[in-house]
Amino acid sequence: GSVRRATESGRRLRAATISPNCSRDRASSHIEEDTAKQSRDGAPSHIQDNPSRCGDFRKERSVTTQALPVRDVWVARCDREQVFTDSAYRVAAPDLFFTHPVLSPDGKTVAFWGGEGNTVDLWTADLARNRARKLGNGTGVSGHPAWSPDSKAIACFHNPEKRNVAYFPPWGSNEAAYSPRDIWTIDVETGEWQQVTDDGFDNERPAWSPDGEKICYVSGHGGTKELWVADLVGGNTRQLTEERRILYRPAWHPDGTRIACNNKGAANHDLWIVDLCGGDARKLLASGGGPGTYHDHGAFWSSDGRDLIFHSDRDGQWGIWIVDSGGMNLRRVELPGCPNASHPSWDREESLIAFDRPRV
Repeated sequence: GSVRRATESGRRLRAATISPNCSRDRASSHIEEDTAKQSRDGAPSHIQDNPSRCGDFRKERSVTTQALPVRDVWVARCDREQVFTDSAYRVAAPDLFFTHPVLSPDGKTVAFWGGEGNTVDLWTADLARNRARKLGNGTGVSGHPAWSPDSKAIACFHNPEKRNVAYFPPWGSNEAAYSPRDIWTIDVETGEWQQVTDDGFDNERPAWSPDGEKICYVSGHGGTKELWVADLVGGNTRQLTEERRILYRPAWHPDGTRIACNNKGAANHDLWIVDLCGGDARKLLASGGGPGTYHDHGAFWSSDGRDLIFHSDRDGQWGIWIVDSGGMNLRRVELPGCPNASHPSWDREESLIAFDRPRV
């Protein structure tokens, strides 16, 4: 696809707050790898090809690729937190390390990223046909996909100059090797790439605003990972937080007034909420400290803004959890036969859930 930059990209207007409204498929690709069979006759919509159920793995398939463990993307029907695991299926993709699946709001496509030992790319899978393909433009490294509210575009990080950089699981602990990254958007219909940031700093983990006009992202400008916001029209960028910590995985509340994120301390990972009307940041859940430290990762809002879904090792094993927007009513999502599930996301109707998990 063609590549162009957003107007005036990179002009910085430092500010502690922004001003939201405080009142309350086709994928085009230059590098395509079809990896699935045709859908089965009579199968339900979006859940048609089911090559592997939870706990029913194909033992004859390799579980390592270039010294990396295979990690799969899974999709299942759900009713918000009730997951119907008998409907769970593995997205048909090569035996590679894939992570961070994100369902499109319309529930038709899942985007994810990952790959082999020395290359990482964006991928998407059409759920009606269970067909995975690369969405890369043939250069550099790309990752951290985030859907636009209308399901027509994906935001991501991208560095066209980097290639053959090893990826270290489980969560890409050497991502600094990809620096400096910028935020880009991809029109999934036309394949056009558009650059959003262009400032020489390491920018990653985009999250689209509910009105589709802004992108929140994490930037290493200033030496620590803080939240920034970019206007898609005009290209203005401004700093949102000054926590002097490592913030990541922003998720915009559906009403546009708050952003959930992770705050990484010396030994823990906490969920935080940033108030866009007043600029205050507060801890939503404490992950503890000392020998009993556990880690809460990611945040994905329900469409009504009442709940956040995330993954955590709170009970000694990675799994999916839900908490309400006030930090109360914490509960684990039951996934019988699917241990170590991570990086959950819903579609807009919360009738589908996607997550990743290691091949065993």
